[in-house]
Amino acid sequence: MTTNTKLTSYKNIFQLFFYQATLILSTNILILCFSCQQETNINWMEFETVDNIFKKKPKKGLVFIYDPSCEDCLHAKEYVQKDPFIISYINQHYYPMQLGVFEERTIHFNGKDWHSERSFQGPKYSTLAKALCQESDAVHTPTYAFLDEQMNLIIPIKKNLSREELKLLLTYVKEDKFKEMNIEEYKAILSR
Repeated sequence: MTTNTKLTSYKNIFQLFFYQATLILSTNILILCFSCQQETNINWMEFETVDNIFKKKPKKGLVFIYDPSCEDCLHAKEYVQKDPFIISYINQHYYPMQLGVFEERTIHFNGKDWHSERSFQGPKYSTLAKALCQESDAVHTPTYAFLDEQMNLIIPIKKNLSREELKLLLTYVKEDKFKEMNIEEYKAILSR
């Protein structure tokens, strides 16, 4: 083999290696780009929007009731609700809505107009928040109110939940396990 033939052979090997490396690198970049496109926030919806679509496309509702000055509510929004599983699961299986406990606007939801009203001598509370929390006076925040496919209240969870607790509740309610067993029984079945 002559020197020119050897150089041409090495050059061809180098080009083949370069093309394969470029192809592998390009594929990895594409995979990385697609994996970065996962949802990063819960797609909160307006009550009126859900009111218009839940009959056409039934799924459960989830209302996060919060007070803007509540540290536990802020923790829930900034930490618990940023978990990738929670974001994806809520966006896929629920109509997610947020409700500020002191909102002073009229909300049309589930065939009724909800207003704000003064509670005893305290601040004005959203009557929808009070109804979803099953409270007659003050409203506990944070509260996660789970609704069925007809947007009727299933259960309000009045506590600051950890990521694991919220994940458990999301699947428990979505799978209608609350109709057959309590949450502790469901938790025990999952931990087997």
